[in-house]
Parts: sequence; C-alpha cells; structure tokens
Amino acid sequence: MREYQKSGGFDWKQFYIRRVLRIFPCFYFYILVILALAHFGWITVTDRTILAASTFTLNYHHLWDPWPAGLDYPVIGHYWTLALEEQFYLTWPLLMVLFAWRKLVATLAGFIVIAPVIRIACYFLAPDSRPQIGMMFHTAFDSIAAGVLLGELLRNPDTRAKLQNLAANRWILAHSHPLSGHCVSASRPLFQGAYSITVGKSLDLICVGLVLIAAVSQPGTLLFRFLNWRPLAYVGVLSFSLYVWNNLFLNGETGWGVNAFPLNLVCCNRNGPLLLLPDREAVS
Repeated sequence: MREYQKSGGFDWKQFYIRRVLRIFPCFYFYILVILALAHFGWITVTDRTILAASTFTLNYHHLWDPWPAGLDYPVIGHYWTLALEEQFYLTWPLLMVLFAWRKLVATLAGFIVIAPVIRIACYFLAPDSRPQIGMMFHTAFDSIAAGVLLGELLRNPDTRAKLQNLAANRWILAHSHPLSGHCVSASRPLFQGAYSITVGKSLDLICVGLVLIAAVSQPGTLLFRFLNWRPLAYVGVLSFSLYVWNNLFLNGETGWGVNAFPLNLVCCNRNGPLLLLPDREAVS
C-alpha cells in the first residue's frame, strides 16, 4: 500500500522476488531433508504427498489422494497452512490491481462476510471435503484476509482511533480471548462443528484482532511489554523457519532421540534459522 500511494503503481516482480527469497530456501530445504529421510527408510512419505507439498496444493491433497497410513501427515502435514498462505499471495496482488486502495477495504470486508456462506455451501455440496473446510483456500481465506483488512483499517487515522478505543476497553479486551476459546470448545459437542463453520471462525478473528490492536497500541500494558520483550521478538523473527521445522523435531510419534525434550527444542532452534533470510519488512 505504501508503494501504491508513493508511486501510483505496484511492482509485481519485486513483490514475488521478496516472497521467494523469504520463503523458498527454508521451505524447499525441509522437503529435501524429508526426501532424504524417506530414502533411508526412516520415515514413510509418498511421492504424491511430496508433490502436493512442493507445489503448495497440500490443502487440496484429499481430492486426488487421501492421506495414507504411516508418517506422512506428522512430518509434512503442516505444509497445508503454507499452501493456503501462498495461494493468498497469488491472489492478493490481483486484488490490489483490480480494486486499488480506495475499494480495497470494502472488497476485503465483503469477502470476509461471505466466507461463512462459502463454508456452509461446501459442507453440504462437498461432503467429502468437510474435514478440510478449515484448510482449503476458498473456505479459509478469511483467516489471512482479516489480518490484511485490520492493517488497512489501522492505516486510516479515524478508524484507527475508533479501533484503539474499542481495544482499550478492559471489559471487551478481557472477554475477547475467553469468549472465543470458550464458545468454540463448548460448541463442538453441542453443534458438531456448526458454530465454527458459520459465525464461530468470524468471531475468533474479531477477538484476535482486538487483542492485536491492544498489543500494538498500548505501550504501558503488560501485554505490550511482553510481546516486545527482546527474546520473544527474536522468536517472532524466526517464526517462519521454526514453524517449518517443528514437526520433524516435536513429533512424538517417531520415538527418535531428537524428539525428546530438551533436545527437540535445541534442534528446532538450530535448524530453523539456517536457511532463513532476514525479512526487513517483517522485522520493521
């Protein structure tokens, strides 16, 4: 948005170069490690699973190849979230070009509002995909879109002031996370997931948004000091690489020595940052 406002245009090439340099080295090196472990017979992983993970389609893997038995999912299953992220990256610049910034907020808000409708339609029209409703792009894109929308709202001084006042309300803030967690956990046995795929996920996003606003706009609070604590901020910078590697070392199903505490945490922290290029935008 800063680029668009300064130059009146958007450089697609530079956008994707930055994303590739940030994501691909760590992303694909982990896949190479998984292939090496499978070659020596230490884990079980199918070629189709590796192909889906490598092409950012793992969140639609079930459509052509149901998850096989074995260790496929524990070591590579978390790549569905990265697939969802990359699918968003492919569509986000297109939204920027088509709607620019004046209509962007309305466009994002509209997509987020219709997301529960899409999830409900998928539930009834594609019953085989019900377990993946929270994973597929067309049913879960609002998880990322809500963060982008929040960022855009905070860029406007008027809406930023209103949101900050809302997040400063102690009663609202105190009930944001407990409301979300309690409602979801209580609704599962009662509504069999109906709450989550309808209004539940949307309410979760609102609650998380309020907590985030409070975290970045109230310097004197314990929440702000905790999230800006240097060790925690360092973990945040490395969060992508730690996430990529965590399933290999925090997997309790393999019984390997590197999965035992505290060696598993050491391995995660030593292997994760190796191929992580600093993201100046993320750090700033």
